[in-house]
Amino acid sequence: MDNMTGFASDGAAVFTGTKTGVSTRLKECLLSLVTVYCKDHRLALACCDSFTEVPLFKTDKLLEDLYCYYKYSSVRTVSLREVQKSFHEARLNIKEAKHHRWLSHSYLVVDLEAHTIAADPQPKNPVNLHILLLLADVLPHLASLSMHMQGNDVNLASAPVDVEKTIATLQKGKKTDGTWLAKAEALMKDLSIDTPTDDMIIFDTARVQFLDVVVNNIGRQFADTEVIEALAVLSSLREIPAFYAMSGMEVVAAKYDMNLDELLDQWHGFTELMATTESTSRTLTDIVRLFYNQQQRRTGLIASFPLVARLSAIAATVPISTAEVKRVFSQLKLIKTDHRCSLEAATLDMLLNVKLNCSTEMFERFLPQVVCKFFNKKDRRLVKTYISAYMEKNNNKNKLVMCDLCVLVLT
Repeated sequence: MDNMTGFASDGAAVFTGTKTGVSTRLKECLLSLVTVYCKDHRLALACCDSFTEVPLFKTDKLLEDLYCYYKYSSVRTVSLREVQKSFHEARLNIKEAKHHRWLSHSYLVVDLEAHTIAADPQPKNPVNLHILLLLADVLPHLASLSMHMQGNDVNLASAPVDVEKTIATLQKGKKTDGTWLAKAEALMKDLSIDTPTDDMIIFDTARVQFLDVVVNNIGRQFADTEVIEALAVLSSLREIPAFYAMSGMEVVAAKYDMNLDELLDQWHGFTELMATTESTSRTLTDIVRLFYNQQQRRTGLIASFPLVARLSAIAATVPISTAEVKRVFSQLKLIKTDHRCSLEAATLDMLLNVKLNCSTEMFERFLPQVVCKFFNKKDRRLVKTYISAYMEKNNNKNKLVMCDLCVLVLT
């Protein structure tokens, strides 16, 4: 418990309840625990609220109709395949959009090509077509942000920077057409769609309104507590002005029961030290490596700035997303199936450990040894026939050769 730095959840009451929630009970044992609302869930809520608040962008019915148009008609599905084949394009399926599924709207809208919806009457409405093309420009940026938040190497300090970049890109979209929206005129010409001036005025107004709502919702959903904002300053050391982040140090000193004067002195000395290094080597990851590599352990950098070292370790380990946990559950369902329901907990733990933490290179390097151990443990009937035939043919009873054969058979 003493080594816990943070607790991330999807915001459900069972986790965040003020009386008996998991985070509340954890804080009773560890007052310095930082609770984080999963950034991916926040982004999904921001997008969902944006679709709801702008009436013209309530595209759920349109996207559902497009999905059903092909899903429940084999003739149309075959026609779609033929069109894609004739244009020498990759085979794409129209996906179902759900607000509770991360990225589903992005995958659906980006997959829609003009020739794939040409036969459907709804996208032939100029406003609807422009909305789909705008979403095809906007949603990939939100999907990219979500994918980054789900990464293994993302940390508390890097999240605000990525959010600011995404917001800046969305702001540009209010005046500048993206890649897809720039094709609107040519697509409408190919589909023989008229473009009334009134409809375009309606779309332009809704476009600015929608992007403003998206930006505001992202800003509201990603508003963090003072402690998280104070820890995030550790990633912004590219430019170090005088008295940088002194107010933030006061917040974390109170949170983690540190002596404020000592922390301020160490922080001032540390920022002066970092100012002498390359600006590209001042990320949070670089700072943690600076403190905890073997060379600095010998030179005593941690002894000089122990409080700053502790804060850097906390900022680097506080979780910002529950995606990694969801990956574990997804792999669990793939490993423990109805036909393998009697796996013991220890075996399941080892299989998950290999699946989640073992790289392909490492797996290939250890595979022969594991297979050799497996087949030498007892007589395995699985490949007994193949081994016997091979040994009779080559008159070789070398165990290594036998294990190589086992690997060949299994793979």
